[in-house]
Parts: sequence; structure tokens; C-alpha cells
Amino acid sequence: LGLSTVYGFVKQSRGAVAIESAPGVGTTISLYLPRPWGEPDAADAHPAAADGIPQGLRVLMVEDDAEVRSVAEQFLATLGCEVTACASAEQALLLLAPGAAFQ
Repeated sequence: LGLSTVYGFVKQSRGAVAIESAPGVGTTISLYLPRPWGEPDAADAHPAAADGIPQGLRVLMVEDDAEVRSVAEQFLATLGCEVTACASAEQALLLLAPGAAFQ
């Protein structure tokens, strides 16, 4: 997605976007989205790893580019995440039924 599309989605969701960039280091874009009402705090459910990512974190990743999806999935798996990868938003929405265990 283009950055303007991401920004529009985040604002529509009443969230925020933070962009940090440093020469020679790279750019980090963080998306902050509100937690659905009634959801337990994920930090209480899993002890945090040294880098702040809970071991076994269930991640639903959506990426239409197969190469990017594969690299991102491998990266998340090395961080200890349980990754479910989808090639489209439509595919992901089918997995987001009430009670889905993604964090």
C-alpha cells in the first residue's frame, strides 16, 4: 500500500502513524490502532521477550507481493511469532471471525 493509503486507513480507524528516520539506519513506520472493546490486554497474556515482542504472538499478516510476504513471514517467525500469511484483505477478513486469536 502507498503511505497515503496507510495514513487514510489509520486515521479512519482513529489511530496514529509515527515515522522515524535516521541516515544510515533506515526508516521505521509504526501504526497505532485502537484495541477492540472488551479485548484483554495482550501484554498480560504473554510474557514479553527481551525485545518487547511476546513469544508465541499470533500475527495475521496481509501482503499481496509473494516475495515480500515470504520475507516478512520468515522475519516474524524468527522473532518467535506464529504467523498466518494472507495474500489479500479478503482472505484475511475470513480469518477474523469473532473470537479470532490474533493479537
